Amino acid sequence: MLIEKDDNNNCSVVKALKVRDGSPLDVPMMQFGWSKTEGRHVFLGEKSKEDSDTRKTIELKDVASEIFKNRVYISNQNLIKAIMESTDVKERTARTYIKFMRDNGIIEKNPSNALEYCLVSLPF
Repeated sequence: MLIEKDDNNNCSVVKALKVRDGSPLDVPMMQFGWSKTEGRHVFLGEKSKEDSDTRKTIELKDVASEIFKNRVYISNQNLIKAIMESTDVKERTARTYIKFMRDNGIIEKNPSNALEYCLVSLPF
């Protein structure tokens, strides 16, 4: 678990870093804030789906940038392995991340070789 300060609404956000099965990026982010009346932290609800999707997109852009830092193309199998190593997830989740990255324009298939991927040039 990771707790970060959310500057937008003066609360703390709890994020999952590791989960037994599945993706930590699919676990909803929970918000906690200080209640003056109760004199303790209280649960303020989950962050919106849009916030969760934004987090997932940003984190997977960072993963892809790191993987493609020293290469232009990578095979599907090597991309799966690289994602598994960098995010400590299982093969099934790595495949899900590849689909998400393709669907969100982070990576694309090599036009010359459908078995390879390349990073889409995105402004970060």
